Amino acid sequence: MTETARVVVKFFGFIMDVVKKPEIEVEIKEECSVMEFVHRLADMFGDRFRERVLTDCGEIRDHVRISIGKEMVDKEDYEKRLIKPGMNGEAFKLFVFSSQMGG
Repeated sequence: MTETARVVVKFFGFIMDVVKKPEIEVEIKEECSVMEFVHRLADMFGDRFRERVLTDCGEIRDHVRISIGKEMVDKEDYEKRLIKPGMNGEAFKLFVFSSQMGG
């Protein structure tokens, strides 16, 4: 039996304008890095999402911030930080928002 994880993705600010939803659930069947997961979201939501979140080289733009649960993911960890199916049965929350939003 293949383990899966349901990833809860919450969108804020200018990205929510593109996806038209504040939250979605995505099922993953194998581990992937934060970078790979964001690319999957770009495939799901198309060019407008891709233009706002990714550079022409496919890197996550500097003004985008991502957290998993309560922990912010540092830009240098986007390739290393993994989202894994079956990790303690947890649901993961990945927040993508503009750093230009006030705090």
